[in-house]
Amino acid sequence: MSVEQERDKAVATRARENVFAGIDIDRMAERRDDRVWIDELETKDDTRFLVLDSEGNAFVLADTDLPHWMPAAMRGERFGDIPSTFLGIANASAWFTLVVDEAQASLFVTLTGARRMSLREAGLIFPAFEAGLFAYAKGITHWQRQTRFCSQCGAP
Repeated sequence: MSVEQERDKAVATRARENVFAGIDIDRMAERRDDRVWIDELETKDDTRFLVLDSEGNAFVLADTDLPHWMPAAMRGERFGDIPSTFLGIANASAWFTLVVDEAQASLFVTLTGARRMSLREAGLIFPAFEAGLFAYAKGITHWQRQTRFCSQCGAP
């Protein structure tokens, strides 16, 4: 590769948009505490769940390198006891995330044929919306895991 080609490649890489910023989602902050509404959303046919393992890796379809969005029916049948985190509403659908332990991750792989992918790898190949949701899901689940108590009053 010539010096000019390397320079052009570096400029193109720096100029590329931040793929993780491509998320247009209504986080519905005013309804997050409405448990009846959240429970109803979790069962809708068009609701999707992004499954993360305990390391924060997502599961992707083995043949397409796209996220494997768990449908609500599978969640209810096999993973209903795992608490979900509501991410928001986008494209007329509700989006959630679940964090699974290693046994549950193995079951999910067995049921779906999915494989694991890191956020860094996903940022290079996922469409902007999916990459943004993955980054948001990983960030919020990390925050939930690390911030178990209020920094002001110490309450859970």
